[in-house]
Amino acid sequence: MKALLRVIDAITDLQKLMAIPLIGLVLITVIDVLMRYVFKSPILWGKDVETFLYGGLFLLCAAYTHRLERHVRIPLVVDRFFSPRVRELIRIVVYLLFFIPFAVIMIVYGWKFFMKSWAVRETAFTPWAPPIYPMKFIIPLSAFMLLLQGCAKILRHFIKLIKGEGYEF
Repeated sequence: MKALLRVIDAITDLQKLMAIPLIGLVLITVIDVLMRYVFKSPILWGKDVETFLYGGLFLLCAAYTHRLERHVRIPLVVDRFFSPRVRELIRIVVYLLFFIPFAVIMIVYGWKFFMKSWAVRETAFTPWAPPIYPMKFIIPLSAFMLLLQGCAKILRHFIKLIKGEGYEF
C-alpha cells in the first residue's frame, strides 16, 4: 500500500517540472509587452503561446496542489465539531460522492472534447493559427492525474481511519 502511494506521489511530483514552462511564460509575456508597447510591433504568436502555457500550467499543477493541500478548503464545521475518526470518514465520503465523480466526468468529457478537436485538426482563430488539440489533451490528462491523487488521498484517509490520527505514512 505504501509503495502504491509513493508511486502516485512520485507521478504527482513530476508536476513540479511545470516551473520550467512558467519561466518561459514570464519571458514571453515580458517580450510581448515590450514589443507591443515600446516598439509598437506585437509578436504574432505571443498571446497564443501565453494562453497555452498558462492553461497548461493551471491544469497540470492541479494534482500537485491537491497533494500539498494548497487548494481552497473550508473545514470550519468538520474540524471543529467532529472527532478525528469521524473527520476521516466524512472526508472519504466526500471524496467518493463529489471528487471522484468530478474527476471521472472531466476525464470522459475532456477526452471527447479532445477527440473532436483532433478529428478536425482544430487550430486557433488567430493569424498564427496554432493547433489547439494538443492543449485540449491536457484536460483529460490533468483530470486523470487529479483522480490518481484523489485515490491516494482516499487511501490515506482510510488508513488514518483504521490506524488512528497520529499514523504517518
